[in-house]
Amino acid sequence: MALQDLTGQVAWITGAGSGIGEGAARALAAAGMRVVLSGRRGDLLQALANDIGPAATAAPLDVSDKALVAVVADQIIDEFGRLDVLVASAGLNVKERHWHNVAAEDWDSVIRTDLDGAFYCCRAVLPH
Repeated sequence: MALQDLTGQVAWITGAGSGIGEGAARALAAAGMRVVLSGRRGDLLQALANDIGPAATAAPLDVSDKALVAVVADQIIDEFGRLDVLVASAGLNVKERHWHNVAAEDWDSVIRTDLDGAFYCCRAVLPH
């Protein structure tokens, strides 16, 4: 089965500093896409962008900040004139995973990033 040609398309990857996000960024750039790398750790994003080369741009952000998510989404459209793919892979977990040890504040942080953040990103890129 032949894959669709992705050359010239633009992808925004959240959680790009490590794991699935980093892997997606590398694979999509290798397939010819421009990739915008987002996450909380700007140093990791910039190192990844440098490693990928001119097809990558770092745009640090915390996806739980809905205003900043909207700003970055608008910047992508302004810079590239399009956004074809969103890889919403930003996420975090709690260190202590036994239910009786999970603090409410830690749970709230996971929800803000893993659920709210994905919602904010999707909402920001949908046509208005």
